[in-house]
Amino acid sequence: MTFLDDGEGASPFLIKSAIREPITLILDWWHLFASSRAADCVEEIANTCVA
Repeated sequence: MTFLDDGEGASPFLIKSAIREPITLILDWWHLFASSRAADCVEEIANTCVA
């Protein structure tokens, strides 16, 4: 089975223990980038509000 992965360390272990068969993980760069960009935006807004 193939799964999209966000790079979080526990995901492979949890998936393997749940389905008990070989898996292939593909790093989901799009969502990884989008979530890091969203975090940057939230930080920028917080810094602007404090100043």
